[in-house]
Amino acid sequence: MSKKNNLSKEQLKLAQDLKVKLAEQQLKNQLNTVKKSSNKSIFILAGLLLVSLALALSFLDGSSKVAIAHHIDKSELISYVEKANFSPPFSQLPTDLKSSDVYSFIIAPKDNPEMHETLILQRESLIKYGLPLEVENQFGMKFRLIPPGQFLMGSPQNEVGRTHTELLHESEIKYPFYLQKFETTQKTWVDVRKQNPAKEPRLNFPIQDVSFNDCLIFFQELNKKLGLEQHSYTLPSEKEWEYATRAGSNTPWHFGDDQSLAPAYVISKYNVDPRYEKGHLLPNAFGLFNTHGNMQEFTRSPFFIYECKENQYAHSWDFKIYDGDHPEDIDLPRNNFNVEIRTKGRQTGLYFHDANGDGLWTNSEIIWSTKDSLDPVYKKNRDTFIWRGDQNRETDTSTFDQIRGINGNLYYNDKNNDFTWNPGEEIWGYNEYKRYKSGYQIVRGGAWAMDLKYSRAAMRFTHSNNDKGSYLGMRASRPLYTMKELPLEQQLKNREAWDEFYKSINPTDNISETHKDSQQ
Repeated sequence: MSKKNNLSKEQLKLAQDLKVKLAEQQLKNQLNTVKKSSNKSIFILAGLLLVSLALALSFLDGSSKVAIAHHIDKSELISYVEKANFSPPFSQLPTDLKSSDVYSFIIAPKDNPEMHETLILQRESLIKYGLPLEVENQFGMKFRLIPPGQFLMGSPQNEVGRTHTELLHESEIKYPFYLQKFETTQKTWVDVRKQNPAKEPRLNFPIQDVSFNDCLIFFQELNKKLGLEQHSYTLPSEKEWEYATRAGSNTPWHFGDDQSLAPAYVISKYNVDPRYEKGHLLPNAFGLFNTHGNMQEFTRSPFFIYECKENQYAHSWDFKIYDGDHPEDIDLPRNNFNVEIRTKGRQTGLYFHDANGDGLWTNSEIIWSTKDSLDPVYKKNRDTFIWRGDQNRETDTSTFDQIRGINGNLYYNDKNNDFTWNPGEEIWGYNEYKRYKSGYQIVRGGAWAMDLKYSRAAMRFTHSNNDKGSYLGMRASRPLYTMKELPLEQQLKNREAWDEFYKSINPTDNISETHKDSQQ
């Protein structure tokens, strides 16, 4: 274990500045010693020294995080040891899984109560459901037990790098599930599919160059070979992925918000040499590796806006139609559009002429507000004509009299709550196919080549079902939707067995007492 780096950021900056000055001085001295040499020699030497200086600066700048990583005392963050696995006396483990012979035993530092609580939650599920912490199947896929629980999904508004799709909201996992400890490897893919699509074939590397649809076929074959119902093994949902990755944390990364610690956990461009190696870096509290780096991972969840219902405005996915300015602003119909995300809209009295009969407003269809909210027919002497569409700017509005309309997918921001559209109230269109059925899947986890801000726990990416890339991979989930807690008598036997096992491998810890306290 390397020694801890006790230098502050300011000290490291001073050291960098000093090295730069020394390099500059060395350059001057060398140039002075060859002052009488030919101009050609001077230029050659100067060029070599400048290259050396550039390399030194590059190391100090681009590789500083790698250098810092060598001085991180990992035992102060989280440590794990390989121990014999514990199998509860009363077990409900599915027959396709077996308890691993050894597993990564996570030990949290004493000054991290949140991590202790996460480990207790995980071990309580072991006792209540009779499930080992780590299991594997006949294809050598290793999984960690993820307990039910509640968490805050998304990110707070002040999180650096946050996008507007990361709306912070309460979420819950109501069932235990197993999530693959590492990304699915090429070897596993070959064992199941009998072919390797990776452009860089290395069996111990994660599978890559696969699409979402390829992953679905993989799981169909896997479930078939194991004699299981379809969807027994599957991609994790977006909710499962974020919950498992956070492992009790509410920070940008499961290790906190200090980016200088990232090289101890994240396989990224800052420490590219160990890319893809299993167990090279530290896991999170649930025992999962590489969730913040290495590969981006497909989830089974299609894209949608968190907590944003169809009558609420969703920035970038709903379409701005009219900013409400009156008289009608033909040239700039959206220049003053300022509706905030999740603003509730109304349809009362708002109609459009569905010329193509598809039930959705398109930009060639007129919009009006009727004085009689129950009468869908436009009457030019009674109703308020609002918008003729960008494609009908030259059309005579008097020709629209007596046209029948529908209120479909249009909404307006009823600022004065009078249930009537008034000038100054914005209008937008809602497209359920764009927000919910877009064909885009949510991809989580920053790829190895990305900056750290793109590997945050709440970061969401979208890819089409057929997108492939060297940075796209997956890990498997084994949800246990119907798992019920064991009878209390059996839970007690499991608890006693666990406490005895835990004391044998970590006698100085009082976690067994914590278990008892949690039951009182």
